[in-house]
Amino acid sequence: MNKPVVFATLDSLLRRLGFTVTTVPGSHLRYEHAPSATVLVFREYGPADPVSWSDLAVARRFLVERGLVEEDAFQHLLQDPAA
Repeated sequence: MNKPVVFATLDSLLRRLGFTVTTVPGSHLRYEHAPSATVLVFREYGPADPVSWSDLAVARRFLVERGLVEEDAFQHLLQDPAA
């Protein structure tokens, strides 16, 4: 079984891909990648909180569909923050 992904790791990946983040305090986080018109919205996570499998699945789907990552690369990028 895979080790849980903490939110700081997903946040780092999205920022490296060029997403900007807007926080709505007490509500949600909105990540936007203007060049690809991609918007991802997550509940407010703490940096060490494990990301739900459904949020990871949605992020992966959009990143792959918009051509921001290769389908096989998503999990690798989450496991190797320097990649």
